[in-house]
Amino acid sequence: KLKAGRDHTLNVARVRAVRDAVGPEVHLRLDANASWPLDEAERRLRELAEFGLALVEQPVPVDRGALREMGRLQAATGATIAADESLVVRFE
Repeated sequence: KLKAGRDHTLNVARVRAVRDAVGPEVHLRLDANASWPLDEAERRLRELAEFGLALVEQPVPVDRGALREMGRLQAATGATIAADESLVVRFE
């Protein structure tokens, strides 16, 4: 599991370095720590697609629409998106 941040050039370089080191058989996950603005997340996920990430955790900030946003990102990019522990669901 790799941590990502706002510097996307550095994110891509890190993922590339790890993928090159471990090969295609190892499942890589990327945790974006809710650091990508929604308007950039789709582009970033498409740029990372070449590395065959198993999933990307919490790419967008957590708010009331986060689940819908992550669902749209998954549908648009084919990436597997996971919510992290900061997402709270209330059952009433």
